[in-house]
Amino acid sequence: MTSLFRTLMLLSALLVSACAQQTRTTLEVDGDRLFLLGTFDHGTYRAVLDTLDAHPEVDTLVFTANGGSIDDECTLELGREIRRRGINTHLIRGGVLASGGVSLFLAGAERTVEAAPLLGVHSWQHCSQSGDQPPTCKDATDYPAGDEQHLLHQSYISEMLGSDAFYWQSIRAAPSGSIHWLTDADLEEFGLSRPSDHAVVLPTSLRAAFLEELEAVCGECERDGTGSTSKARGRKDG
Repeated sequence: MTSLFRTLMLLSALLVSACAQQTRTTLEVDGDRLFLLGTFDHGTYRAVLDTLDAHPEVDTLVFTANGGSIDDECTLELGREIRRRGINTHLIRGGVLASGGVSLFLAGAERTVEAAPLLGVHSWQHCSQSGDQPPTCKDATDYPAGDEQHLLHQSYISEMLGSDAFYWQSIRAAPSGSIHWLTDADLEEFGLSRPSDHAVVLPTSLRAAFLEELEAVCGECERDGTGSTSKARGRKDG
């Protein structure tokens, strides 16, 4: 075992141990599907894996309205575990994925989307602060291509898609304060998903919360077919 491999394994273990037990992400099992609603946070990792362990019949994560991640490290580690387990991912008709929501979706062994999917990407942002000075923030594109700050997301995309091309496209498509809605051509070019041949019905118990989350993430945003960059109305997490 090389020194670099041991280091990576240790860092992965430390990241997983830092993931909390409580989550604001809504989870609901329906047959062989696990529905996910809301932002991914420090506790989503444990909540999803505990649910999968308790329901071995689940073979698909169904995404609904997922505005992003407030803990990228835990979210990406969850993605790696989803891929190891061979779980599929699916985005419902009228659903929306933004930022970290797209990252977790890419973990699916098979990835399907229903009609007119809304998947939004943008640059990540890193902020640092010294003493009483105001924080200094940089977008991903402010760092040279070889900078280690890229590795967290770049390596994950490479693992999921076999290439880091989509990573570079994503961070250049829109700054951190905006969003780029992916076109059908984007989905095909980077091998992100394929059209679904069936519709997945949202459980009645999630419909009210889904509409509220959809409004918070996206408001009245629509993908115009060109993937034009626009700022989503409402909340968009990292």
